[in-house]
Amino acid sequence: MLMIEHDAESPPQTPLESETPVELPIHDRDDDARGSLEKTPKLPEPERERDWWSWWSAHGEGPLTRLLRDEWNPIGSDDVPADEYASYATRLGGLLREGVSADEIARFLEDTRTGALGLPSRPDEDRRVAQHVRDWYASFPAPGVSGR
Repeated sequence: MLMIEHDAESPPQTPLESETPVELPIHDRDDDARGSLEKTPKLPEPERERDWWSWWSAHGEGPLTRLLRDEWNPIGSDDVPADEYASYATRLGGLLREGVSADEIARFLEDTRTGALGLPSRPDEDRRVAQHVRDWYASFPAPGVSGR
């Protein structure tokens, strides 16, 4: 064990430090490094991220917004503005990029319908549209996509 003691003349710098010696376990560096690598989530690759967002801006956001307006349209009005569901399309695009299932898309649509929009639940409709959204997205060879 490694012992850390504080000098009596220099008070602890944070509330977590105390004047009592602290025992720290000493581990084999190879085992410790290997264990931390297994538990560390993979960081996104900046180039793939940039490629995906470029694809999204050029080919994904507009068509998905139109799909939500034409196929889902929980408000039910024929004169919904073209960008009415754009913010939901962007959030949904991020979920699609992560490789979510049609069931998870349906949950997102239902949560949006009943939560953000305050409308009654229509789970069958949300599941139908979720599958349509998933099929639409799977038809693209989008860069930087996981779980496809």
